[in-house]
Amino acid sequence: VHRNTRALRQLGALTDAGLAVDLYCLPGSDLESSLPQGVRYHPLKVSGSGGIRFFRALAAEFARALGTSEARLYHASDLYVLSAARRAARATTRRSATPTAYTYDARELYPHVAATVGRPHVRLYWHLVERRNIRSASQVWTVSESIAEHLAQAHRIPRPIVQFNAPAFEQVSPGTWLRDRLAVSTETPLILHMGQLRRDRGAEQLIRAMSSWREEDPADARLVFLGYGPEREGLEALTDSLGTAASVHFVDAVPPAELPAITAEADLGVTLLERTCLNHEFALPNKLFAYLAAGLPVVTSDLTECRRVVRDYDCGWTVDPSDVEAIRDTLALALREGSGKRRNALAAGETLDWKKTSEAFAQRMIDLIERS
Repeated sequence: VHRNTRALRQLGALTDAGLAVDLYCLPGSDLESSLPQGVRYHPLKVSGSGGIRFFRALAAEFARALGTSEARLYHASDLYVLSAARRAARATTRRSATPTAYTYDARELYPHVAATVGRPHVRLYWHLVERRNIRSASQVWTVSESIAEHLAQAHRIPRPIVQFNAPAFEQVSPGTWLRDRLAVSTETPLILHMGQLRRDRGAEQLIRAMSSWREEDPADARLVFLGYGPEREGLEALTDSLGTAASVHFVDAVPPAELPAITAEADLGVTLLERTCLNHEFALPNKLFAYLAAGLPVVTSDLTECRRVVRDYDCGWTVDPSDVEAIRDTLALALREGSGKRRNALAAGETLDWKKTSEAFAQRMIDLIERS
């Protein structure tokens, strides 16, 4: 749940609907203060940070913690706790002699994430874990149409409900914090990349694209990386080595409440997830929706689901995330013509408003509880 905006929004939907919620999760800094009012917080500690051995320890600890729970419904917010939710639901059913449901939110196409590329045994392991536990789930949610279709076919289950991870839409006026920090005027074109700086996010290609900016391209354009991540130091070094420090900026992450007004200061939002795995091909990055909610046209990778959003809402451009020259040309085109897409971007943000799906999410949970 820590840094998982989707889980936090789902918790809010459940408490808004009047449900009592107990949250079992790994601890995170300031997590408790960010929880919706009324959520009872049960932090669990598990040694390690990743891999199959860690997952097994995690699943065992969650199963132990839930062993005496008397919940009316269990919701697994990712694959790593799905088996524990299934075991808890079965144990509660045995104790109470009343059917108890469990549900699952597939936030990723877990067997096909980047970490399984070239590791078929690891991919098979996660596939079998998901297959064993997903089939008796009373409801499955996921984040994109392609993942829903894949899960339905791979596991022979009813098609999961797609709930886009878009923020709640609120009309927001651009702030001045970002431009003040960079000491640039409102006339300076700003390209914004928000979120974690990790591998396979196209950040290096973006920097190289800026280093090849031409005289005929929009003058004084700036690329801003807003966020943190393990690749930041290396990307800053690349920026210095290419002599683009004047046009590429790194800014620390800001509190979520401040993000919409800061995002709206930019002229263009960019997300260049690379085509390194099937999970990326079917992904819809959170930042894509955040840009649209702020009324920013987008430049995004030419991946299946990103392309679908750009096409359906006519809100931006797609590009091959591995082609530096194409990225440069697309960014330049978007800055020249982006004003014509702003209205479409804002309309997309309003249409995809989280609030339009949150009530249905909560109502589905209530229906499952009432059936038991």
